[in-house]
Amino acid sequence: MLVTSEYTIRIVVRILPNSLRQNAQLLEQSIVDLDEKIKDVLEETKVDFDKWKAIAAQQPQMSPEFIRGGA
Repeated sequence: MLVTSEYTIRIVVRILPNSLRQNAQLLEQSIVDLDEKIKDVLEETKVDFDKWKAIAAQQPQMSPEFIRGGA
C-alpha cells in the first residue's frame, strides 16, 4: 500500500549525510507506521470496494447539459 517502496526509502536514507540520516530514519518509520494504521482501519471497516464500484456504476450519469445548468 505504500506509495513508495520501503526499499526506495532505505536507499535515500543511506545516501544522506549523517546529520540528516536520523531524521530520514524517523520519517521512514513514520511512513511504515502510517501504512500499518491505514491497513488496520481498512481491515476494521471491511470496505468492499467492488460492491461500491457496482453501486456507483448503476447510478445515472449527469448529462453535460445538466452540469452546465440546462435541462
